[in-house]
Amino acid sequence: MLFAAVVAILAMPMTSSASREVGPGVVSARIAPSWPGETVLELPPLGRLAAATHRGPTQVALRLDEVDVRAAQSLTTSTGAFDREHLNSLVEDDLPGLFWRVGLRLGVLSALVGAAAALLLPGRHRDRGWLWRRTLMGSVAAVVAVSAVAASTAVGYSTDAFKQPRTSGPLSMVSPLIAQAGDNFTDGLKQIDDRSKVLAQKLADLYSSTIDADVAASSGETVILHVSDIHLNPVGISLARELASTFDVDAVIDTGDLTSFGQEPEARMVSELSKFDVPYYFVAGNHDGFEARKAIAAIDGVTAIDGDVVTVGDVRILGVEDPTQTALRSIPRADLQRRYEAQYPRIEELLRRHEPDVLAIHNPVQAVPAMGKVATVIGGHVHRFTLSESDGTVLATVGSSGATGLGALLVETRENYAFELLRFSGKRLVAIDTIELRGTRGEFVSRRHLIGPGVSYGDAAEVIDEMVIEPSADQFATTTTGSEPEPASESESTTTLQE
Repeated sequence: MLFAAVVAILAMPMTSSASREVGPGVVSARIAPSWPGETVLELPPLGRLAAATHRGPTQVALRLDEVDVRAAQSLTTSTGAFDREHLNSLVEDDLPGLFWRVGLRLGVLSALVGAAAALLLPGRHRDRGWLWRRTLMGSVAAVVAVSAVAASTAVGYSTDAFKQPRTSGPLSMVSPLIAQAGDNFTDGLKQIDDRSKVLAQKLADLYSSTIDADVAASSGETVILHVSDIHLNPVGISLARELASTFDVDAVIDTGDLTSFGQEPEARMVSELSKFDVPYYFVAGNHDGFEARKAIAAIDGVTAIDGDVVTVGDVRILGVEDPTQTALRSIPRADLQRRYEAQYPRIEELLRRHEPDVLAIHNPVQAVPAMGKVATVIGGHVHRFTLSESDGTVLATVGSSGATGLGALLVETRENYAFELLRFSGKRLVAIDTIELRGTRGEFVSRRHLIGPGVSYGDAAEVIDEMVIEPSADQFATTTTGSEPEPASESESTTTLQE
């Protein structure tokens, strides 16, 4: 029967695995033999936290499989603030049910595994009674063995071990996220900073070596780094900071969706914005809730613009935030359309009053009333680069600077980290340099797109018509995943860096 017990213990990772709704999502759990004993919290694709929480030779693993955004609505108060106590209560109520499910599955499947293992052993007697006895003994031995191993988890179990957890994956490099749980991993953040600094510097060296005389003439006097749709990804923030420094930009303009669920606590996760050496202008997107917008505006060095004009060099930029908030709720398309159309008169009036050189928005549909009334419109939302023109107005969108950020929890994506350098000569936009970081190997791709007479673009009106007001009911869905950039035209310069 020892054989049946050993087989049942080795099979524990499969026989104990179970999942259940826990709070506003689905969590799976399993228990497996391990030395030393530990508890692991997995958060794909961000990595995992592990801590030596107990003495027994087991590993208890919990993994967040999915988040139900609609269920998350119950975690906000009437003012839109995030209710952490409510979340804690939900998790505390639901976790015991998950563990009971793990235990029941482990017991039943271990009994079956033990019985099967016992029957595989050779024996002299093959009568029916002997088979029943052997099957029963194998099942009992298996259940007793796995019960003993599982029970050892409770020996000396202490959650204090998570004050100094071990980390792997991107979480090992992200101190702002860990800090929210009461931990300080400044060394981890430094790893991100050092890596992105090296990559950005190498990109700058190679990029500058490819600029010929014609392209250099379009470099411009004012350079603005355009980012959008970071969605809480601290790697995107770190890359943006290094690019801003490497290319000596005059300012950074963020066209929204800096957060993902739009709650005030998320602003603390992007506090690294205070470390930028240049002004950081923020135009809120549909994922940035009212509480998050206020908290972001309070970060040192960040200026939220909505109906206001800021001046960078000779360039006057008007920002108009997204009129919708769809992070934690689904709004019918017709209602979204009405909200955007209701904002059009305000945008027209602001353009008449301020006569800006650039209009910064989040969703390209906000550009409808600006066609023919301003030279340049920039935005995000669609997670891809577009460049088009209509009635003398150039419309440019940037891809996701956070590679969809925490949205990768809900959708599979291979999106790149995307940024734009907007180059102005006086008040006029003369070039857009698109910069992408592809994959995990550090491959940078840059292209220069010239702006001006003789350069052809797509029709902005047609581009806007093709834009989906909200990509899908799932707030993290994107209009494109894993797509390669379009081939460079003759007016573009391409540089590829493989680390």
